Amino acid sequence: MTPKISNSATSAPASAPAAATDPTTVPVFASASSASASIATTAAAGPVIAAVPASASIITTPSATTASGPAAVSGPTAVPAAAVTTGPVPAAAPASSAVPVSTTAAVASPASASVSTTPAAADTPSIAHSATPAAKIVILANGTFPTHPVPLARLCDADMIICCDGAAEKLVANGLEPGIIIGDLDSVSPALRERYRDILVQDTDQDTNDLTKAVNWCVSAGIREVTILGATGIREDHTLGNISLLADYSTRIDAVILTDTGSFRVYDRSVTIDSHPGQQVSLFSIDPSLKATSSGLKYPLDNLTLHSWWRGTLNEAVTDSFSLDFNSGKVIVFLGYCQGVNLK
Repeated sequence: MTPKISNSATSAPASAPAAATDPTTVPVFASASSASASIATTAAAGPVIAAVPASASIITTPSATTASGPAAVSGPTAVPAAAVTTGPVPAAAPASSAVPVSTTAAVASPASASVSTTPAAADTPSIAHSATPAAKIVILANGTFPTHPVPLARLCDADMIICCDGAAEKLVANGLEPGIIIGDLDSVSPALRERYRDILVQDTDQDTNDLTKAVNWCVSAGIREVTILGATGIREDHTLGNISLLADYSTRIDAVILTDTGSFRVYDRSVTIDSHPGQQVSLFSIDPSLKATSSGLKYPLDNLTLHSWWRGTLNEAVTDSFSLDFNSGKVIVFLGYCQGVNLK
C-alpha cells in the first residue's frame, strides 16, 4: 500500500502556511479501544515521486524499478496483532510506472502537487509545490514505532507518510509503504535505497535533524497541517529536542506530536482547549519569563511564571475544557489519552 496525497489539488502558496482554522481544538482521535487501527495492505500502483526542495539532492539510479533486495525488510514489528494486520511487503512498481528523475529539470511532485516545468540549474534542483490543505500528512520519525490505537489510527488514515531516514525500515516492516524518505539517508539499508530510489530525498545539512528536514519539505510543498509520530522514545536527547522543536515549527505549519501516552501541541496565544475531567495536562514554556493564568485545571495557575520546564507540569482538567491566558511567547501543551472516550 502506497499512501499518496489526494489528487484533488488546490492552489496553496508555497510560503509559510497560515495558522490552523481553529487553533483551540486538538485533533479528534479514536478511543483507546478503537478497532480503526487495523492496517490494510492492498498495494497501490507505483511509488509517489518526491517533490524536492532546492537545498536537497536527488538520489538517482538508472536501472529497472524492480527491487533487487529481499521482499521483506528485517526489523522489529512493534505493532500488536490486535491493532495491526501485517502482511508481505508489496513488490516495487513495474517498470512502466517509473518516472525518470533528472537533475537538470523539474522533478515530478506528489500526485496533488502542481509542477513547474521551468528547467533548473543542474546543481540546484527546484520545483513549485502546492498540496491540498485537506490531505492527511503523517511524518514518521525514527524513534519508537507507535503501538497505541490513537497514533496507529492516524498512521492508517494518512494520505501520505513521510519517513525520516531509518523510520522507513520500521514502516515497511509493519506492512505500510512510505510516500517520501527524507534525511541524510545513513540509516536506510541498501535494499530499501534501491527499492525506493524514486522517493528518496537526501539532505545532508548537519545543522538540522531529519525531523526538521521533513517538516521543511512539508512547508515547501504547501502542506499546512501535519501529524508527527515516532518523535519520542529510544533516545531521551532526541525526545527533548523533537518536542522543543514544535515551538519553531509552529510559525510555519500546524503540527502535533502523538506518542503512545498523549499529544503535544504548541499555542502562541491565549486559548481554550477541549478536555475531559481527569485528563492529564502539562504545560512547558521555552521562554522562562512567560506568565500563565488558567481556569478549568485542578491546580490553577495565577499569573504563574513558567521559569522551568517542570513548573507547569502534572496538572489535570476538571471539566470538558480549560483555558490558558498568557502574556506572550509560546506554550507547549501535553494532553494525556483518556481510556474509553473520543479524545480532543
